[in-house]
Amino acid sequence: MVALVLLVGTHCCASTSSPSRPATNSANSASPSHTQVDFYCRKDACPGGVANVGCQCGTGASYGAGCSGKAAQKIALDQRTKDLILREHNLKRNLIACGSIEPFEPAARMAEVTWDAELEHLAWCNVRHCAYGHDRCRSTRAFHFAGQNIAQRTACHYGGGGGKLPPPAMKPDETIRKSIGTWFQEHGNTTLGMIDRFPANVTGGPIGHFTVMVNEKVRRVGCALVAYHVQRQDLGTSRRMVCLVHYLVCNYSHTNFLQQKTYTKSPEPVQNCSLYSAEYSCLCSSREPLLASGAGTY
Repeated sequence: MVALVLLVGTHCCASTSSPSRPATNSANSASPSHTQVDFYCRKDACPGGVANVGCQCGTGASYGAGCSGKAAQKIALDQRTKDLILREHNLKRNLIACGSIEPFEPAARMAEVTWDAELEHLAWCNVRHCAYGHDRCRSTRAFHFAGQNIAQRTACHYGGGGGKLPPPAMKPDETIRKSIGTWFQEHGNTTLGMIDRFPANVTGGPIGHFTVMVNEKVRRVGCALVAYHVQRQDLGTSRRMVCLVHYLVCNYSHTNFLQQKTYTKSPEPVQNCSLYSAEYSCLCSSREPLLASGAGTY
């Protein structure tokens, strides 16, 4: 018997719409320089002075204590896998920007997202602990209000005969697709009013994963994925289960802000773009010039 479970992280929101208080939830080197690490440890590195996940992470690839005894393995994201993550995000951004999913209206200036190695590294700084949960901050010099989505997928089967069984197999590509798809499905909980003004209190189910995915201020994304093994007990039968866990974190160059819009609506898509994506008909190019805002550039 194999059981599959997918968990996604919830976004909780700050109590003000000030740019210094985001709704949390929320061509660099994948290994940061010592200068970057020094920045992560500065008191002003994060909004509100909270700790940056990169401060204690360093430049290496060691696992945290939470991975001890779990045979943790970092799943390296090669270019093909990064392209898969980008494609899954951009296809879904394009659906919203085109106005293809009711009740959402077309987006005036939503751009194609590209990969960011520093956001990828900070995602690794989270997953290396083998502990499902949002970090408090993953700011970079370029992206002070970086956002975050998390997902955990678990496959278990029963051990038997006192012998050791290997945990069941899961394909990383499937975990990536299912996780991003689950985040996006929150569009069913999201109203036009929520798109116009991100609410402090959400009823009817979470919306934060979806809204950060299609936020017009998001231009870059970087993710990390770790696999580890755990043993659990079936509460119904008391039988031992051997489980494989995939833990995925994606960081974004911007996050949701209370009382701010997710994207600007328009009668037709790409109405305010100056450069156009060659692949996605309703998105601006990733080279679309950045605009200044009260919460950084986008």
